[in-house]
Amino acid sequence: MSAESVPSDSAGGARPPRVYPQLNRRLWIVMWLALVGGIGMLGGGVYEYLGAVELRDHGQRVKGKVHESQIMNTGKGRKAHHLTLDYTPAEGATVYRKQFVVPEAVYNQAVQAGEATVTFLPNDPTVSAVGDAVPINYESFAMGIGLLATSAAIAIYRRRQWKQVEAYIRGAA
Repeated sequence: MSAESVPSDSAGGARPPRVYPQLNRRLWIVMWLALVGGIGMLGGGVYEYLGAVELRDHGQRVKGKVHESQIMNTGKGRKAHHLTLDYTPAEGATVYRKQFVVPEAVYNQAVQAGEATVTFLPNDPTVSAVGDAVPINYESFAMGIGLLATSAAIAIYRRRQWKQVEAYIRGAA
């Protein structure tokens, strides 16, 4: 390109905005992935929340027998406490065996006593939780909001860049 075709500050014209086509294409892809992922994570968070609320409000409690217990090292000094419990709903003769990841206090109490309280839904005994309180996980909400915020930030950046290009084109025309 010759120096005459690119306006500069010394010639009295405005400098063209910096535009990075490859970066903008990648940002466009990331923006849409973050938007779809954020909506999916929020939907998953709502599903988990509603399930936990239903379990808390309509769940029945029984004592489950500890079948297996183990502490797994998840790295960097963190540990996950796994309990495998056998429990039988009051109306049924079917014994359900399910593995749960529980807090350390619940794990220690269950291993010491050999049993733990299991809360389950009467219409679907496989939907269950261990402990006196049903935990509500908010991780999916937080991740969904973070992904949506990322998508919005990219959209704002791209829109601002597009406006700079439009302003340059209008000024040059």
